[in-house]
Amino acid sequence: MIRRFNSPLLILLSIICLCCSTLFFPASAEATVDLDTLAKKAVQYNYSSYRQGQALDGFDAWVLGKAGAQVSGWVYDGSNIQTTLLATMEEILTDPDKKTADYFGNPAYSYSSKQIAQLNLLARSWGEDEKADALLRVLQNRQNTTLNGSIDNNPFGDISAFEYLALSGDLTRMNSSSAIDYIINNSDPNTGAWTSSWNDVMATTQAIRSLKCLEASTGEKTAEINAAINKALNWLSALQKDDGSFQDSGGFDDPLIDSVEVLLTLKTLDIDPASWSSQEGKTILDYLHNEALNTDGSLGTSKNKTDATWVLNACLSLGVQIPADTPLGLSITPATASVEKNGTIAFSALLKLFNGEQNDISRSVNWLVADNNIASIDGGLARGLYEGQTTVTATSNDYEASASLTVRPRSGGGEGESKSSDLVVNIAVVGKNGTLLFGPSSISISTGDRFGLTAMGALNKTGLRWSFSDRWEGLIVEIAGEQNQGMSGWMYSVNARVPGVLASEQTVSDGDRIIFWYSQDASASSPEWDRLGSGQIYNPEVKEKLPDKQKVLPEIKPELDKQVPTPAARGFFSDVDDSLAWARDAIEILAGRGIIQGRGEHFDPLAPVTRAEFITLIARALGKNTVDYQGIMPQDVSQSDWFYPSLQYCLQEGIISGYPDGSFRAGDSISRQEMACILYRLMKDKQNNNLPASILGDQDSIAPWAIPAVKFVVAEKLMLGYEDGSFRAGQPCSRAEAAVILFRYLHSIEAAPLK
Repeated sequence: MIRRFNSPLLILLSIICLCCSTLFFPASAEATVDLDTLAKKAVQYNYSSYRQGQALDGFDAWVLGKAGAQVSGWVYDGSNIQTTLLATMEEILTDPDKKTADYFGNPAYSYSSKQIAQLNLLARSWGEDEKADALLRVLQNRQNTTLNGSIDNNPFGDISAFEYLALSGDLTRMNSSSAIDYIINNSDPNTGAWTSSWNDVMATTQAIRSLKCLEASTGEKTAEINAAINKALNWLSALQKDDGSFQDSGGFDDPLIDSVEVLLTLKTLDIDPASWSSQEGKTILDYLHNEALNTDGSLGTSKNKTDATWVLNACLSLGVQIPADTPLGLSITPATASVEKNGTIAFSALLKLFNGEQNDISRSVNWLVADNNIASIDGGLARGLYEGQTTVTATSNDYEASASLTVRPRSGGGEGESKSSDLVVNIAVVGKNGTLLFGPSSISISTGDRFGLTAMGALNKTGLRWSFSDRWEGLIVEIAGEQNQGMSGWMYSVNARVPGVLASEQTVSDGDRIIFWYSQDASASSPEWDRLGSGQIYNPEVKEKLPDKQKVLPEIKPELDKQVPTPAARGFFSDVDDSLAWARDAIEILAGRGIIQGRGEHFDPLAPVTRAEFITLIARALGKNTVDYQGIMPQDVSQSDWFYPSLQYCLQEGIISGYPDGSFRAGDSISRQEMACILYRLMKDKQNNNLPASILGDQDSIAPWAIPAVKFVVAEKLMLGYEDGSFRAGQPCSRAEAAVILFRYLHSIEAAPLK
């Protein structure tokens, strides 16, 4: 017998339970994440993964590059992504048919068609067309060998390879007709999915996209292709889950990967992804918004770099753009350091940005040491307390980084004593915008140290990372991650005096005060030691305002305004203001005369000048843009190039020449010594042998073929040296510098455009 409850009582109890459940167990709300945030999280995840040693492949790098990431600045273990993948390309091309054994012990290529096609796509996007063509030839040769349209006789790898070749624009350079047959023949005749041996979402979507590319470019077998695509779409649509995602029927795949693959396919076919919805009314976009991001910052169910790359690619396809100043991660420099007991060393916390720049946030992070008995730290300045090893950590909001610190015994005969060959000097290192990177502090240097008793020896003992120029040994181009750029760069002083020699050649004495600082203005003097010691951080941008006639300005003489009357016509740019006073007149006057041009509203003064741009300036300034040059043109130049007329004139007049390999390299930055040679040839009527025997402090770094030209332009005051006594011959010339140098040249010959 079934006992029945009284209906009114049952209804009342149900209402009470419902109210209680609402009060005490509120319904969980889905956390919606916008696509902009998803894209940022994807990039940040892959940056973090790479910094932890996770290799990124060619497709990862291609998607990052498409997003605008500067992957050449993503460094791990001394190498960056670009260098690593270029080396992989070279390795493959050295032995493209290298064999290994597959899972079943059968012979197989060591480098799969999928990997090679990925690298072809990447090389093409980097402008490495020779490598891209060579990789394509490897795939073409393999396809010609199989005789069935495949590349490796592996439909999963081959279909992916066809997809990457479609993206690079090289798919139609394969045997298109046989590729179509191969793809269609590997579909499942019952379901329409790929492959016939295993129905896979990724293989199916990539096959659809490859077929669509082949059909659009060749016009072949349109009916067969469309029939195969429609059948596959029917199979895919049946896989949509209630939350809007897609996953293989067996539930083996990561639904995030499958969902992105379907989204990309629908967009390729001009189908709105929002038009495919589940029975619950959810779409792929709903799934991405609600389910893609995990609480730990990873994505998808696999939580790996592939999920991050696929999400980023999906967001880019939907029009997302990542801001240049998006932070990627935090690092500490130096990553490994050593300091003597009672000595100090400065650590810097650098926030990596999406555009490749780094912000020093050392003063805004929280610094900790794992063992307070071994070392202490304050504002990034660590002091060794007791011998041993510990970890230094910096934390800021969502970011954390660590470095290793070893405290070693003090050198010398006894505690606190220095050897007779040691010196104790005072040193401070000041970075960009006046940031104090080290000190002011006292350190001990010894004759047995790498650089001995020199200013460089003192810098080396700070523990800060530094690097010399690849071309000029001894010229400092980076300290603590801050690199020389244009006319800005590292200088040093000893007892407030700027020596005329390299830091490795400048000997120091006991008690000397040594300051290395990042100079952003050649008219700025050395920071004042007493201000550093009192905690007043030196800012090179804040200095006493001198009358213009008293300033020693970089690359333009103070008396310029008296020498050349200012024309009535001037060109103005939003990024040329009083901060560029040393170049402003030259830029605006030449722009007013139509000799130089901006880039929209901007002049971009600190960007390097290319070889093509500079010869165009010369030809335009002299009004020589039409000649009939009958000589040999460089092999990498064509008549359609915008600079072609200017190059004809400069070649005819012997103003410029190409490289020994027959190239001109129009897009390469022009160096200061190359510019000196052009000016030297332009002024051949004034050339003489009465040149100074010695010029600036780094004469040994000047190429032998450029020495007469450099001596000439310095003697003629067309180009000046830098505050540290160097010429920096191999350094690229900025657009602002080029304007000033051209201005001087035109004045020196009393050229018509300036009169």
